Amino acid sequence: AEVWARFGDVPNYVEPFFGSGAVLLARPNPAGKVETVNDLDGLLCNFWRAVRAAPEEVAKHADWPVSESDLHPRHLRLVRAREDVTRKLHADPDWFDAKLAGWWVWGVCAWIGSGWCSGEGPWEHDGDDWVKLGDRGRGIAEWFTELQARLRGVRVACGSWERVLGTSILSFDGARSCGVFLDPPYNDGDMAYS
Repeated sequence: AEVWARFGDVPNYVEPFFGSGAVLLARPNPAGKVETVNDLDGLLCNFWRAVRAAPEEVAKHADWPVSESDLHPRHLRLVRAREDVTRKLHADPDWFDAKLAGWWVWGVCAWIGSGWCSGEGPWEHDGDDWVKLGDRGRGIAEWFTELQARLRGVRVACGSWERVLGTSILSFDGARSCGVFLDPPYNDGDMAYS
């Protein structure tokens, strides 16, 4: 709400570091506006593309109890698939993997701390075994059909954040004003406020 109070009802909105999409999804009046989001992470972009195209299928794969025995192998498969997923997203505008999208969002909700699908974080993989550094999980919410409707007109880019800050994006469709929300990823300790 704070962001939108400052931006106002801009006709063009750009979010170079999309992440959870919280700012876009909180927009009070999105109808008829140009919206562009971007993220470098192909797994995240696959999730948004899959939700937009097949929300029921994504929900089917995300609807799973929190289970360590499922979290570990799904995490490993997602980490190993990241480059291939990103390549396929860039090669084919219709491609998505609903199963990986469902697993990805399920894991985001079950994972402890940061680092989900980074290959780093609270779990370490050594060959075929995982070394556990935490032991709590949390559940997930199901609202993919609403996300599908909300994302219907949103342009989702997958690449470096600078790509969505050029003139062709910022002044798209003759928009006279544009809101750009810059919220880049943080390094450890960067969010510590005094």
